[in-house]
Amino acid sequence: MEFFPRRGAYAVGMSLNLVADFFNLRAVLLGLAARCFARTRPTSGLVELEESIAILRGMAADRAVDPVAFALQVGRAGAVLYRHCGNAHLARTLREQVHGTIWGLIWRDQPLDFLTAARRQEVTDSLDGILLAAQGGAEAEAERLARWLLLSSRDRALDALAVTRPEVVNPSKRIAPEGRPSGSLRE
Repeated sequence: MEFFPRRGAYAVGMSLNLVADFFNLRAVLLGLAARCFARTRPTSGLVELEESIAILRGMAADRAVDPVAFALQVGRAGAVLYRHCGNAHLARTLREQVHGTIWGLIWRDQPLDFLTAARRQEVTDSLDGILLAAQGGAEAEAERLARWLLLSSRDRALDALAVTRPEVVNPSKRIAPEGRPSGSLRE
């Protein structure tokens, strides 16, 4: 939907390029939220993120876990970052982006990511890395990992959607994620 003042809302077609744009925008915004979260290190936010990651750790190890349930829990962990980032406008923008865009729509027909235990572990490690970066005040690292999280998920979602759609994504829409997290960050 696109909203125009005094003219209403108009439905827009959902292309793979539009999906990529949403992921790219969200990656930048969530990266900024993670940076702010690491800067402020809110005690209640750190505890909440740690609890959310503990749930993900259990889910990641379960080979029978529903990928959509895992995705929802990843979303809850991301929400901790923006709810506690100390920037009300950024938090509102990220919250509204989830509720007012294509996020639910693109997951309705098929899971698009988190299909393997290895991928679920990789995402959990990334969130764990964000937590460790925030605890240490490493703002740039928290931002990098948050962006990686969204951009890597973007690529998996686009690949899954491309199977059923005769479209080619503009290569400029696939901004390469910086450095994948390696192994468990707590070892």
